[in-house]
Amino acid sequence: MPVKSVRQNFDPNSEISSMMETFRQMVNHCIRIGLENNCSTLKRLSSLAYRTLQDYDIMSYYKMTAISQACGRLSQMKRDIKKGRNPKSPFVQKPYLVSCYGFKINGILLSFPVRNREFANILLNDHLIRILSDQSITPRSFTITPQSLSISIAKDVESIQTEFTIGVDRNLRNVTFGNGKEIIQVNTSEMLKIKENYSHVRSTCTRNDHRIRKKVYGKLGRRQTG
Repeated sequence: MPVKSVRQNFDPNSEISSMMETFRQMVNHCIRIGLENNCSTLKRLSSLAYRTLQDYDIMSYYKMTAISQACGRLSQMKRDIKKGRNPKSPFVQKPYLVSCYGFKINGILLSFPVRNREFANILLNDHLIRILSDQSITPRSFTITPQSLSISIAKDVESIQTEFTIGVDRNLRNVTFGNGKEIIQVNTSEMLKIKENYSHVRSTCTRNDHRIRKKVYGKLGRRQTG
């Protein structure tokens, strides 16, 4: 089931902007808890952080997603440290809102809960409406930033049943390909010699004329790669 994201420009109103800022604060709150407890797993971070989010005036849908977002950022920081890279700060600087719970695509509208039994509606553009009208597509989550709305979608596809496979191994001096029944190796050492000879010929061209030298180099280059 491949997953991709479709996007449209969007200018959030004051209510949605307030939710985005609250969500950003919750993510950073969970990140601080994760750093203090050296925790980056979803199960443990949920047990540590969920009760501490009760003071944020937002539905529990978004609290669970905020914990998941914080967990992803902490895990990425640990991977960077493990690989010897300089990790970026995991804290979120810009407001945003993510959720995979409680939202619906109602024809031309994206509806998501803002309070108990109250929903916000966003008008989708023609591009998103056309894509989401495909019955084989399932919306998975949505992301709102100060400039855009993105909807993550998944699509069921039929798996391809292969009849047989072929393996190819390329080296400087030979190419080997085959399957479970037969293996063939082609000697390409002569091609390497030709390439080296043309490189040597090009290096001997010392004429101080850029136009002529460019013409000669182009001719030799085509022969070298032909």
